[in-house]
Amino acid sequence: MKVFEKERINIYKLQKSIIKYLICYLILFFIPIVVPAILTSIPYISYINKYNQIIIGVIVNITLIRMAITSKSYLSLIIGCVLPSLSALPFGLVGTISLSFVYSCFMMPFIWLGNLSLVLIFKILFCNKKMNYAIVSTIALVTKISLIYIPFCIISYGIELIPTSFIKFNDMQLAMSLYQTITLSLAEFSNISFAIKYQKLSNYERL
Repeated sequence: MKVFEKERINIYKLQKSIIKYLICYLILFFIPIVVPAILTSIPYISYINKYNQIIIGVIVNITLIRMAITSKSYLSLIIGCVLPSLSALPFGLVGTISLSFVYSCFMMPFIWLGNLSLVLIFKILFCNKKMNYAIVSTIALVTKISLIYIPFCIISYGIELIPTSFIKFNDMQLAMSLYQTITLSLAEFSNISFAIKYQKLSNYERL
């Protein structure tokens, strides 16, 4: 009886883990699609759509940080890191491919790398090394922004793969620097109580 009971508990934990992963993946993939669609459809607030990246970025970063804290699978974290950018591909490949889409694709590997650095830093330093949340957040913020903005500067100002004369260049520069800083800072602040609660529990359940 104990064996069957143990197997039933293990199956329940597995099912719970799968559900949690699916929820996180759905959030990461569909938020970049749903948020702009909602904002553009609501009258009188269409101007907010210009800053939809901030809303999207906060939700994505909150989800990534929580996955890093609660997950024991590195593969699941890698999948989560690439999903937000991948959601834009189907729309960019439909019809005429715009320059904005092409230039965004140039930055996609570095955005993945930035997201990966974020989850690994929280996973290793906060969860495994039990470092202070504020210190880990600062390290993650500096690392992620550096891994995204420095390559952007090299690609644009250095090898000019993204020309500075591009009409939306300033918007891209803001997206790779200031907006990244704002969204990650807000996400880290929003996750303070969640993270501290998990760090204090010695035997908490991971995904």
